[in-house]
Amino acid sequence: MNEFFGNDHSINIHQPKGDLPEIDYLANTITFELAADYFNRNHPLEYAYYLEGHEDKWSKWTKESKITLHNLHEGEYTLHVKARNIYGVESKEATFTFVILPPWYRTWWAYIIYIIGAIIIIFVAVKIAGYRLKQNNIHLEKIVQERTLEIAGKNEKLQLQNDQILH
Repeated sequence: MNEFFGNDHSINIHQPKGDLPEIDYLANTITFELAADYFNRNHPLEYAYYLEGHEDKWSKWTKESKITLHNLHEGEYTLHVKARNIYGVESKEATFTFVILPPWYRTWWAYIIYIIGAIIIIFVAVKIAGYRLKQNNIHLEKIVQERTLEIAGKNEKLQLQNDQILH
């Protein structure tokens, strides 16, 4: 294997220790182009691979030297590849590790924004409920005052009628 292609650019496959390429989630369809030291024009090499973190068994041997991995979810992956010549001699396994970053809406800062947003929504909902409760209490107080005045007026009428009857 010699190159990795993704998002309109290529990266040399000779991966230094500790170098872990991070690929944007929008570029989560990746093509690897494979090559090995043995070449015989009449008998092309065959390749087998598996993607650790996605599958757990080797692919069938194929003469196709391109591997396209479609719609990978976020996470860390290691591509394992080996080549085989016409004589059945297999190459040493080559590996390439990379990370697919999560989409923006599943990042830590997005979760913080969600939490802050939820707190704001709860705060506003409590404020609105408190305001409505106050308005309802004011309305009820007005009704109580009206009824109290009404009863006081009726009591006065009754008192006048009672006084007229007794005098």
